[in-house]
Amino acid sequence: MLLSGVLGRFSRAHPRVRIEVRVARNAELIERVTSGRLDLALAWGDGMGAPHGERLAELPMRWIGSAAGCPAWTGAEGEPLPLLAIEAPCRFRDAAAAALDRAGIPWRLAFTSPDLGGLWAAAAAGLGFVALSDDRR
Repeated sequence: MLLSGVLGRFSRAHPRVRIEVRVARNAELIERVTSGRLDLALAWGDGMGAPHGERLAELPMRWIGSAAGCPAWTGAEGEPLPLLAIEAPCRFRDAAAAALDRAGIPWRLAFTSPDLGGLWAAAAAGLGFVALSDDRR
């Protein structure tokens, strides 16, 4: 995983540095860096608006759902795909909706969550599908 890899490399390279990690939305992290309340942020996006931003990786997005399938969606003609997403604003949510629209696949927002834990639980329960980055390498 990208975050665990970055944190592990940093802590091994700087064993005497004490770090405090905060997981938050991109906008909040970038605002905290800009205002000097945070030294470093790992954020998703194109780096625009991020002071001294550096691209660490480019990760593909994948559709994720339950291995057992999604009983709420059969894929029948015109039946909307149940989309699972982080609350707006969210780059992944926007990208998923745009991809479905481009493909002509009708969709409905079936589940929203403020965090990834909720999305993983909804996907595992078969409530729908989510588009997220895949950082397994």
